[in-house]
Amino acid sequence: MKTSQYDTTKGVRLKRWFRATMGHYLREERLKRNLTIEELSQHPYIPCSPQSIESVELGCGNTQWHTMCTLLKFYRKEVQITLTERNAE
Repeated sequence: MKTSQYDTTKGVRLKRWFRATMGHYLREERLKRNLTIEELSQHPYIPCSPQSIESVELGCGNTQWHTMCTLLKFYRKEVQITLTERNAE
């Protein structure tokens, strides 16, 4: 089966959207708790550098799953994915 350029880039765009959305919510949670990136990176339960925390929050670079999971555990949050029916377009 042939795939078009559109089909192959659709996954890339989905990954970028997920990264940006997760980063946005992680940043909101950090700001809600009045924490700076430096304070967060110096916490004993978070073995992450300030640069990796910042890149996860900005949604740039490669997806750093370890940093994302560490922050989610620290904030006591979880990610849930629900499949729903789509309306015919």
